[in-house]
Amino acid sequence: MEHGTTLIAILHIVVAVLLVTIVLLQDSKNSGVGGAFGGGGSQTLFGATGAANFLVKITRGLAVIFMGTCIGLTLLLTHRTSHSVVDNLPKSTTSQPLGVAVPAAQAPAAPAPSNATVPVAK
Repeated sequence: MEHGTTLIAILHIVVAVLLVTIVLLQDSKNSGVGGAFGGGGSQTLFGATGAANFLVKITRGLAVIFMGTCIGLTLLLTHRTSHSVVDNLPKSTTSQPLGVAVPAAQAPAAPAPSNATVPVAK
């Protein structure tokens, strides 16, 4: 990866983790995770609805950044000019895939020697 692509990928991961965290901290009808960690106490810092509005604004901003990094990474990674390693393999002239053994023609079994004597029962 190029340096710019790596930087955007790291930013993308950080924004994704922050976005999940902020969404879980927001109050829902059932109080969400924010209530479990003292969400009611944090509202006194921002006022009665200040925390909710603040978290909504942060969520929207992170969502826009997340969409931008998604589109940026897609554009950067789809327009690469690198070739596949498979393109550099030599062309095979056989129609058999590699690693498949082709059975060799077997020689016919040799006849029994004629000078052997077979005992005859009397």
